[in-house]
Amino acid sequence: MAQPEGPVEEKSSPDRPEEEPEQPNPAAQLEPLAWMKDCLAWGTRAQPGKHGMTMRAINIGLYGEVPEESRDMSRRPRGAFPIPGVPATDLYSVNRKEELWSDNAVDLYEEAVQRRWAAHIDVPWDDLEPLPGEAELAMRQLCTELAQQASTETDVIGQWLHRMNYAYHEVKAFLATELFDSGRHYTAFRRRALVNGGSLGLESPGHINRRLLESRAGWTETALYLYILRGTLTLLIY
Repeated sequence: MAQPEGPVEEKSSPDRPEEEPEQPNPAAQLEPLAWMKDCLAWGTRAQPGKHGMTMRAINIGLYGEVPEESRDMSRRPRGAFPIPGVPATDLYSVNRKEELWSDNAVDLYEEAVQRRWAAHIDVPWDDLEPLPGEAELAMRQLCTELAQQASTETDVIGQWLHRMNYAYHEVKAFLATELFDSGRHYTAFRRRALVNGGSLGLESPGHINRRLLESRAGWTETALYLYILRGTLTLLIY
């Protein structure tokens, strides 16, 4: 019997599927470093002022535009080029300018970072005079109360920071300095309570502390409790 000339073409089967033609790689067709063209305002040039390259100095052009509302749930810096399809990294609940904005937040931030103090070296601990027994007892109780207030402030600000949209980073940056300050206040008052041979006093009943921690009405109401109701009394004590 005559044999067929040439190679015999094998038919495809479930065990031997038909090979698909090789597709070109899309990445190979892209222009090298094309991502470098992805920007919203190339050519922006900020100029340092008399206080240096401050946050206000870089809030120019597109990068200084503060939206009335933002529904961007990423951590994208305001003015950065958005990438489609990036999943949300948080569910911010404070998304409107009217809920948290302050025009002087940038200046308060700069003042906070330029006028920092360190309790362990800026307070003359070696020069503290011993107090009579009852006065030292009163001082340790006062320091215990102020330390507890500071720890509450740390928790209150911390739980609100992650709820605030990154479109308003000036406010978030300033509140971060407040968070750091409350931590320093906490350790400073603990030091004072223990430096003269005393001890920490009694825990406060914490009625205002609990009201601050459980505030759910909004950041405006929380700030009212924190800086007006509680803060006024604290400043009087200081």
